[in-house]
Amino acid sequence: MGFDLKKYKKTKFKHATADVPLPPVFADFFGEGEAPVWKVRGLTGQEIGRVQVAAAKNLNLSAMADAMASGKGKEKVKAFKEMLGVDEEKTPQALAEAFEKIVIGSVEPKVDLEDVLLLCTRSPTAFYNIHARIKELTDGGMVPGKPKGSTPTQE
Repeated sequence: MGFDLKKYKKTKFKHATADVPLPPVFADFFGEGEAPVWKVRGLTGQEIGRVQVAAAKNLNLSAMADAMASGKGKEKVKAFKEMLGVDEEKTPQALAEAFEKIVIGSVEPKVDLEDVLLLCTRSPTAFYNIHARIKELTDGGMVPGKPKGSTPTQE
């Protein structure tokens, strides 16, 4: 028998999640006796699309800044890009994608772009470990939920 599409459609799926251990320096930012972990989940196809759009926006805004400032001095082009918040030298495409993946895939703590930039700057190894785990979970896809156990029949 081939793929059971009916069963697949009926099955409830949930995000795959994992705890990413953080370096000991993070222990100060957790409660007493609490393990320093960053909880993440895999992304959906739609969320991967958002990641790609965020990275493309970084590239497109940078190119737009170059075009709009063409003929002007390098300092003005640099200032214009900084004003837009884009700079392909500081934020390569892969990094722009990683930022967005971590924003979307972080379960605990919930973070925004500014938080992720701070994490990347202050603890690059933790940043890349979190990103790698989100990628692994995403690559594995969502996981089927466990069917509820049957209840005992009454006599």
